[in-house]
Amino acid sequence: MNRKLLYIEDDEIDVLAMRRVLFHFPDIELNLCESFKELKKMDLSEFSVIFSDSNLPDADYKALSAYLPLNKTHFVSGTIREGVLAKPVKKEELESIFSFNKNIDLNYIKEISDGDILYEKDI
Repeated sequence: MNRKLLYIEDDEIDVLAMRRVLFHFPDIELNLCESFKELKKMDLSEFSVIFSDSNLPDADYKALSAYLPLNKTHFVSGTIREGVLAKPVKKEELESIFSFNKNIDLNYIKEISDGDILYEKDI
């Protein structure tokens, strides 16, 4: 499964730090955006997850949070604040956000399928 990440960041060092963490996740496709002006030209529905700096040269947190889809946006900042991830984003945070460690109880699926193999495969 290919996962698309949009990283809205104007600082090259922070972009390099994200690339380093993403080395552990080859199925995540990184897309970069450096400004609010550039962001407004993008189709945000293409992305599974969006990480956004909370402060860009042409937009602040208030403008970004009003524009971005909050159901898949995670704000990042060099300043520790409630509800905002601290830069650099850690491997464990990416795992959690992209839900890499989902545990599925296969016995439960067998139980609810009532012996229907096609149902089990669909699930």
